[in-house]
Order: sequence, then structure tokens, then C-alpha cells
Amino acid sequence: MTVPVTKRLGVSISVFAVALLASPIGPVGAQTQCSAVDPLGTRCSVTDETKHSAPTPGTTTVRSQAPPGPRYVWVNTSIRCEAETADQWSQVNSISNSLRSISSIYRTSEAIVPGEVWVGELVDPRLGGTDAGYIGCVADGTSGPPKPPPLPTAEQIWGEALTYVPPINLDPKVRGLTGMETRMWYSGPTSDSVDLTLNGYWIRAEIRAVGFGWDMGGANLDGSTTQYSTAAGSSDSPAATHTYTTASNVRIIHEVTWVGNATMGGPGIPGAVDIDLGQAVLATARDYEVIQVRTPLVPGG
Repeated sequence: MTVPVTKRLGVSISVFAVALLASPIGPVGAQTQCSAVDPLGTRCSVTDETKHSAPTPGTTTVRSQAPPGPRYVWVNTSIRCEAETADQWSQVNSISNSLRSISSIYRTSEAIVPGEVWVGELVDPRLGGTDAGYIGCVADGTSGPPKPPPLPTAEQIWGEALTYVPPINLDPKVRGLTGMETRMWYSGPTSDSVDLTLNGYWIRAEIRAVGFGWDMGGANLDGSTTQYSTAAGSSDSPAATHTYTTASNVRIIHEVTWVGNATMGGPGIPGAVDIDLGQAVLATARDYEVIQVRTPLVPGG
């Protein structure tokens, strides 16, 4: 694919720069922190997993954890070019071929607006550079045209995919009784195919629920009173049980753990790219009263 003739290389092209950009731009070195470009696929918390606040009754919270996803890496090639006043990016499926095809001759009778060739390459953290993305000539002293919108993150996808309120099924339903089991189960969706449009990109996410938890003690979230199950259970076969020993008013926090993958396409993406969504926890809460029931004494006859 050729770049528009208005973006032509100057005569002082660096042979080294051309050789450098003839191959796809690979990811930068491994990162120890959460990074959008990480060949090791380091998993990082999008939100704080250990200090998250409890949802209030009737509301939901979503917190997610996922490996880095694809992104655009913008590189100044130091290749001189002639730029128009109204710069623009050109989408290309092969940055290396486009750089080779740019003409090194321009008509000297035209007004020269000096600039440098920039490329924005789509980088997959698992596969490295894709050699696809954007190319343009940025005039000297300018920031260039607005960059395309960033690729959606796993956190954004989870936020749009998990919008329902998980049902909190308890038996006894209204209030608990000391010395008697409270039974819990989950009756909501356990898988879904979600079609989204974010930042101008289309996304199809395949997600499934893999774990169900009930914090029976309230907002401390320390796990001491959490019952967990990999099965959703039912009213006849509960996923978990809990027995209260003292009367109190508690807040039960119900969490559903989801995992998934997504396919994304749109501007600057040749075909589609895959995204490992990692996992997300959808949480909601309800207040629950636990009362103590005493058996009346029957006088002896």
C-alpha cells in the first residue's frame, strides 16, 4: 500500500533508519509493573483487590484483573519528509512496505513544509509488533494530527459487559436464625456473548462465571466469614451454607467471578485481535437480620 503523495520523503533519508523500520517494531523490554506492552504477560490489578470497598445494598461494583492488552506504540522514525498543514494519519496493513514505497523525490517548485515520519504500530503483548497501524508526516514544531482513540482495555470491556445485579438467594429469605443454617445459591446467568462498541472499535466478548462467594459478615472483606463455591447451586442443593451463632444485623456481600476472552476490530486493526480479559468480580450486597429464637420451656406436670 502506498502512502499519499502529499507525504513524501526528503532526500536526506537515513539508510539506517529505513533498515530499522523495515521490520515490525517489537515490544519494549519486559516490565515489572502493569504495562500495555509486556511480553511476559504480567497480570496486574486494574483496581485494588485487597482494599476495595463493599458495595451498598442494591448497587454493584466490578473489579478486574487481566494481562496487558493490545495497544498502539507511536514512534518518531527521524525520517525527514514534507508535510501538509493539515496533517493526517494513513491506515496501513504493512508499515514496513509503506515506508519502502514512499517516494524520495519531491518537486522543488512546491512549498516545502518540513516534518518527520511517525508511525503508530499495533502491538500485541503476546505476539509483538503486527506491522499494521498508522503512518504520517508530522510537521516540525507541531504535535501532529490527533491520534486515533486508544484501544479499549479489559477493565472497560468488563464494565460494559457486567451490568446486571446478581440475585442474592438466601434461605431463610427474610431473616436468619441463630443455630440454623442459612443456605445460599446463585440463579443468574453463567455465560454470555456480548457485542460492544467502545472508542469506535467493535468487540465480541465471550464470558463465563466460574466462582460464587458470599461474605456473611459484612463490610470487613477479610475472608473470615466468606463461603465460596465453584458451583452455582440451587434452592434444593445450595452452593454454600453458614450458621450464625449470635443475633445481629449483617451485610451480606455476594460476589460472582467471571473469566473471558474477546475479539476486537476497527480502525487501524487488520482483521481482528484477541484479548485475554483475565477475570472480573461482580459484587452486590444486601442487609440481613439474624435473630435468636428461644424454645419456650414447658412446665413439668
